[in-house]
Amino acid sequence: KVSYYNFPRNKSNISELPKNFTVSVKAYGYEIFKYQLKRKFVPLKIDLNAGKFTRLFDNDTTQFYVLTKEFKDQIESQFQGKMQIEVLKPDSLYFHFVTQKHKKVPVESAITINPAHQYIVKGDIIFIPDSVTIAGPSIFIDTIDKVFTEKLVINNEKTSINQEIKIARINGIDISPDKVIFSAEIVEYTEVAIKLQLKELNVPDSIVLHLFPSTITVYCKVGINSIDKIDASDFFAVIDYNSIKENMGEEIPVKIITYPSNIYSFYFTPEFVQYIIEKKEDYSR
Repeated sequence: KVSYYNFPRNKSNISELPKNFTVSVKAYGYEIFKYQLKRKFVPLKIDLNAGKFTRLFDNDTTQFYVLTKEFKDQIESQFQGKMQIEVLKPDSLYFHFVTQKHKKVPVESAITINPAHQYIVKGDIIFIPDSVTIAGPSIFIDTIDKVFTEKLVINNEKTSINQEIKIARINGIDISPDKVIFSAEIVEYTEVAIKLQLKELNVPDSIVLHLFPSTITVYCKVGINSIDKIDASDFFAVIDYNSIKENMGEEIPVKIITYPSNIYSFYFTPEFVQYIIEKKEDYSR
């Protein structure tokens, strides 16, 4: 296996380079055996600065080739000088260079946090930095509007998190920095029940609307330290008479249009209430 580094500055290679070299070596048998045991899966590093780039076509400034024999010495040095290379395949590497384009894009989360029972993630996951610079061929860069972290699942968490995570690699694209710090606040919560009186919207002056029931109960997930800060006045639960006109029936939907920002989630019951429309006597014919 081989890997490459020190590509020409501000250039991206869009050709497919071989991931493996075939190397015939001359050495004592036990040296080859030791290498196979200890370093079989360690890629050989190819420093492209050691090669001479030659134009593939005289009038083309984007396509080049390099003879792999120019890397013979650095490959032999990675064999710790105990193997002599006899044959190196392929005999050439072919490159197609295009000018690099740089672009700043936001970091998106591929992190899943499953808090312990009675705990919740407060707010969003925060990244520092919240954006990175990507570099590569414009044909690729122009299609990328964000990058993702590597996938990570954290289970049964009870404490806030602040740790490093890598950015998921994109073939042919350089990412800088390639790591970010993410933080997530984990808090203990409890459920609070609050009874609310329903308010009526868009009811004509000529009628009285009777609701059954006229109250709902809201169940909120709230941090242990914020229980005393939750009050019924922070909510606004309504029914809209216009929804009756649009869809006549026996029930009318309930909506909560205002709620406090320091609750994590809520649900309410009932979601629909029954009603009776009564005409005011003052408006009778």
